[in-house]
Amino acid sequence: MRSAIVTGSEGFIGSHLAERLGDNCWLVDRNLGEQYDVSRWLGSFKPNAEKIIYHLAADSSDEKPTREVLENNINSTIAVLETARVWGMGVVFASSSSVYADKPWPLREDREDLAQPVSPYATSKLVCERLCELYWRRHKVSSVAFRLFNVYGPRGNGVVNVFYDGFVGKGPPPQIHGNGRQRRDFIHVDDVVDAFVLAGEWLKSHEGFLILNVGTGKSTSVNQLYGMMTEIYGKPKVEVRCPDADAGVKWSCANTKKAKKEIGFVAKIGLEEGLKRLE
Repeated sequence: MRSAIVTGSEGFIGSHLAERLGDNCWLVDRNLGEQYDVSRWLGSFKPNAEKIIYHLAADSSDEKPTREVLENNINSTIAVLETARVWGMGVVFASSSSVYADKPWPLREDREDLAQPVSPYATSKLVCERLCELYWRRHKVSSVAFRLFNVYGPRGNGVVNVFYDGFVGKGPPPQIHGNGRQRRDFIHVDDVVDAFVLAGEWLKSHEGFLILNVGTGKSTSVNQLYGMMTEIYGKPKVEVRCPDADAGVKWSCANTKKAKKEIGFVAKIGLEEGLKRLE
């Protein structure tokens, strides 16, 4: 019998989680039909043995109107939490490190002053974290919210995967925005899936609400990333530098102590090994 639900199962991380769980889960993706397919499906859901909802469905588009992104993400999360409330289920929610401000130190979950989102997507994630906390305090719906750092791996769409496509000729040449010194905490999708599974196990035997960083605790500059990929894949035919382009957050690195303490999560895949797994 299935013991879990995965929303956003056709997305990057959701598809990897679904593969790990196999036939042990129901798969839900709003792209299958109407705009609020997640809400529509959960509204008619009658569980049997399901205990956990892994909620990864989200609208991350910067091109859509602010209101649309906020409504999509907040409404789908409310639908998940209401389902969990009615049927006594736990929730693992995919939040994002984008909720943090641009600060030059390992980012900690207990530093409220660091949570200063600057995009509709990041703002919706922070609101949804608060909704998870509210449902715990008011309705005793237990949940774990993951602030995911820069996830990469097969089927990904971040800078690592964009660079990879450029190196192997599947996409345009790698473009380095700004001076390339901006730093990121890159974590392989297989490690992230491990974290989701551990959180699901934690919820089966614990009650409460947790916000946890999911990263490696190590930061790498975009220039360093480019150099590592050059060593692995050889120098691309063309390198494009865009010094005036928006390079985004300047510094991002997870404090990983809480995730290790609470659910026993430690990232195992180093960046060099992870880059080789892209092939």
